[in-house]
Amino acid sequence: MKRSKAGAGARRRTRADRYDVVVIGTGPGGEGAAMMAAKRGRRVAVVERFTEVGGGCTHWGTIPSKALRHAVQQLSDIRANPLLRDYRSELRLSYPQLLHSKDKAVEAQVANRRRHYERNRVPVLEGHARFVDAHTLSIERHDGTVQQVVSEHFVIATGSRPYHPAELDFSHPNIRDSDSILDYPDHPFSVTIYGAGVIGCEYASIFVNLGVKVTLVNTQERLLSFLDEEITEALSYHLREQGCIIRHNEQFDGIETPAKGVVLRLKSGRRIRSDVLLWANGRTGNTDQMNVDDGKGKMSDEGPAVKRAGATAQEGAAASSGLQRGGRDDRSWITGASAAAGAAGTTSNEVSAIALEELHDLSALDDVGMPE
Repeated sequence: MKRSKAGAGARRRTRADRYDVVVIGTGPGGEGAAMMAAKRGRRVAVVERFTEVGGGCTHWGTIPSKALRHAVQQLSDIRANPLLRDYRSELRLSYPQLLHSKDKAVEAQVANRRRHYERNRVPVLEGHARFVDAHTLSIERHDGTVQQVVSEHFVIATGSRPYHPAELDFSHPNIRDSDSILDYPDHPFSVTIYGAGVIGCEYASIFVNLGVKVTLVNTQERLLSFLDEEITEALSYHLREQGCIIRHNEQFDGIETPAKGVVLRLKSGRRIRSDVLLWANGRTGNTDQMNVDDGKGKMSDEGPAVKRAGATAQEGAAASSGLQRGGRDDRSWITGASAAAGAAGTTSNEVSAIALEELHDLSALDDVGMPE
């Protein structure tokens, strides 16, 4: 009798760890895929290695930077208001003080996203995910214990992180990336931003409006070259008008860390000294420790998880960076593969198309909305 109960308990535990779909990552792509699958009647779980849901978008990317930008914009508008001219001397807020403005926004976003999972009965499994085989995922929890889950389908929505070149020591207090700049404890006098993409230009506008001396180093011939030239010229004009120094067609050569500040060396021979170096040049995928990579940050078909279920998606794994919002078309679940999930020898669109072909059979409902 005891043996029977033990066997029943083992079966219950096994069933509790078995899902139709497991989504790895709780950023926008992961959340959208999880909610869509749950509303289609599938048994879904999500895996998040951070202590809270939301992913990099909520904790280190879009939400914090936009909250900070909004706070700086409000401060700038107040200072420019002629009716408040006599109070300008009192309207001085430091960078760390303005950073607090993001905390409430992040807390509200986390609470809202947590409700989505609870309302749709999607458990959040906290820990670092690693594939064991094509249908088994090992999750190392924060306390060191390991849980295994089995699923027919996986959605890899782990996102990316700032790229760290080997030449830079990011443990140095004055060398920051777009994540760690949100924890910088002082108000800098000068900042050098290497990389003039969307993130670099955004932080250039933030710091220059705080009265910081900003040097924006661009590796291309103009800012945001994927936009129309008229738009980028206007952006360059306004940044320069506010006091930002822009250096085009420059390449990194080295870094020096004297007693105070940092010195950026460029191949042109320029040396730029500043209090802080913000490295905003490139990002790298978060799949490198999931047993799906080939060691170069790409999805490989050699690992046990990928050989049948990853890059080739022959057993139902998908890579995601976004979700087509709403709609009845099952193929619009996930649009495009993340930068972290480019298959070796296979384009991102090919990866997604094959993966969605496998996920096509999951449709169970006609009308599906976004998270409620």
